[in-house]
Amino acid sequence: MRQTLSTTDLQVTLSALDSGVCLQSFGPPHAPSFAEPATTPLVARIQRAGASEPVVWRSLGADDQPPQGYVVFRFASSDGCLTAESVWRVRGPIGPIEHSIVYANHGVEDILLPVGPSLQFETLRSGLTLWWVEKGAGSSSRVGTHAEPVAHGYRFQGRSSPYAEDGQEMIPWLALQDSSDGVYFGIESSACVGFEASADRGLTLIAGADPEGGEFAILLQPGRSYETPKVF
Repeated sequence: MRQTLSTTDLQVTLSALDSGVCLQSFGPPHAPSFAEPATTPLVARIQRAGASEPVVWRSLGADDQPPQGYVVFRFASSDGCLTAESVWRVRGPIGPIEHSIVYANHGVEDILLPVGPSLQFETLRSGLTLWWVEKGAGSSSRVGTHAEPVAHGYRFQGRSSPYAEDGQEMIPWLALQDSSDGVYFGIESSACVGFEASADRGLTLIAGADPEGGEFAILLQPGRSYETPKVF
């Protein structure tokens, strides 16, 4: 079942698969979608009792009575020990829409949970430019604001950490623009976060925990939960 959230600037259409939440469309209301359907996957493996094991998810559908301005998709692992909620939120009548994933441990053992992406976005738009801005700390470049043409084979990895040790670190925000319109994305976190973009068949953008930092994990104790960095 599809769900829709909208502001005066943006409308998103969403659905749930067993493997994660699918962003069906994304763009200004009453305008062609800027996005192609793309699924933000849930974590595929965890470590428990010292062993790595796959997670088989099943979708429980959308919350029947979410708070106003929310859409919440619920998921559960096959053994019921791990749950996930894909939470979409409208903060006001104008502006962006937020998304994060909340994982909870309902079992009796600690779980080592790999930190997966907060959002995956795909578009087939051509003639795109990707805009991003340096933080300016340390030895920043003379560019400051980067406008990079997106062509086949384009790759981008942008990182933002609490202390901006690298002068090339970005403000956790970027924009995509073509000749007619554009979209922007940001990450609400002071942790190590970032974006990863690749252009092969269209452009794929992944946002959330630092994509350059390698795989790291959260120790999720029984009864505890973890929320991925909010992306808007």
